[in-house]
Amino acid sequence: IDLGAGPGLFALLACRYGAGSVVAIEPDPSIEVGRQMARDNGFADRITFVRDLSTNWQPDRLADVVISDIRGVMPLFEHHVATIKDVRARLLKPGGVQIPGVDRVFAALIDAPKTYEGYRKPWLENDYGVDLTAAWRYRMHDWGRSYQPAEALLSDTQEFVRLDYNTIRDDRHSARMTFHTARPGTAHGILMWFETELAPGIGYSNAPGAPEQVYGQGFFPLEQPVTLA
Repeated sequence: IDLGAGPGLFALLACRYGAGSVVAIEPDPSIEVGRQMARDNGFADRITFVRDLSTNWQPDRLADVVISDIRGVMPLFEHHVATIKDVRARLLKPGGVQIPGVDRVFAALIDAPKTYEGYRKPWLENDYGVDLTAAWRYRMHDWGRSYQPAEALLSDTQEFVRLDYNTIRDDRHSARMTFHTARPGTAHGILMWFETELAPGIGYSNAPGAPEQVYGQGFFPLEQPVTLA
């Protein structure tokens, strides 16, 4: 099963490397492109396309392998964990392979003045003489995707959570973290990212300084920047 298949690239590759049959599940219209690409590559008889959420789909048989990339910027994004739990309960054979296997989420203080300005302006500074402070308060309690270099890190790195998708039950998590300043600078927020283990010894990361991934990192701004030494 290719879960969150989009245009079905993983489904095509699975057939290319020997899968007897694949189910590609995706609610977005992009799955229709996958149907055409399956025909173009001679795999139309081996790939079943399901335009729906996996939680609405009833399998005829359980899968040997389920591969998914539905985490978004962060693995705790929206219904990701709930969907993975449903995969384990209804779609995957006992002892089957689930990819990815483990995600670890990390956090650090970040010195990112340009990113921070996007949260501050235009709510506190504008050319029209109007007070937008009320909107700024909401903006500062939101988070967004960011791309930060390794040199922007201001503290050591702390692990926020380890998510083992073979056993995970909780889709909420809280943690207390203590950061130690690594160099003088101004903390504008907390940056979060993940490292994934697809299978033992195989994985990748969207950490600052790693090759740029589609995910970016999660930037959580502080209400006021903090000067650290």
